[in-house]
Amino acid sequence: MTLDRVAQDGLKVRASAGAASFRRGTKLDSLLAEARQQVETLKAELEADPAAANRRQRAARERAARERIERLQMRLAQLPLVQAGKPPRRKKRTPGCRHRCRAA
Repeated sequence: MTLDRVAQDGLKVRASAGAASFRRGTKLDSLLAEARQQVETLKAELEADPAAANRRQRAARERAARERIERLQMRLAQLPLVQAGKPPRRKKRTPGCRHRCRAA
């Protein structure tokens, strides 16, 4: 399967269309034909191999987990460098003046 077309179900996107983003009728017709072809391709794939979608989903989940581990390992490797550049945080109030100190 090629990634010429990617569809995600349930994704909410806020619409902000300007005049330049509207398409002409011929372009809309060709896009509609492509979308119908994609639906037919997915139906044919489902009829030929019903487990293909599950394998793709499982592979996507495994890839996402692997990429998350890689990102966390990279951040852990960078943590000493980040901590070395920051001074330790200090408390803003002095002990014992919890109720007496006021900011004017």
